[in-house]
Amino acid sequence: MSGEQLTIIVLRLFHILSGVFWVGSAIMVSRFLFPSIAALGPAGGKVMHEIGQVRKFPVYVNVAAMLTLLSGIGLYWRAISTAGPAWAHTHMGMTFSLGALLAICAAVVGNVVSRPAAKKMGMITEQVAASGGVPTPEQGAMLGELRDRLMKAGRVLMVLLVLATAMMAIARYM
Repeated sequence: MSGEQLTIIVLRLFHILSGVFWVGSAIMVSRFLFPSIAALGPAGGKVMHEIGQVRKFPVYVNVAAMLTLLSGIGLYWRAISTAGPAWAHTHMGMTFSLGALLAICAAVVGNVVSRPAAKKMGMITEQVAASGGVPTPEQGAMLGELRDRLMKAGRVLMVLLVLATAMMAIARYM
């Protein structure tokens, strides 16, 4: 096995395994976790705190997203350097490019919308816990707004990542 083959294998493993975690997390959070937390009412804040602040789930998702994007860029660069720039204009190259664009858009949604909302929600939840565990009406309203923003962003992120995954899955056959 050549060094080039080993590099591609390692990049693909990072890309696929971290991508599976990223997409799977987006689906699980958007379709199951957020709706369950919303249904729990005030108790949902404790679940969000445990997942986000104690278990650091967002950190793992961000690392998976970055590994997916960086290894994908490495694979894309390798494909162009091996096949030449014209590869990007083939059906396969354009399908990979579309998948990459969708994944990059998902990362932007995650970092521009979801991450700040989750951070603010965590800060409010800590304030509520420190002051006796019952949110003020203002805190409750803000937590509801932030929860709604997270749920909407989560659905957008999930759709973008599922479409990106679909593009990656079919690109070789285009």
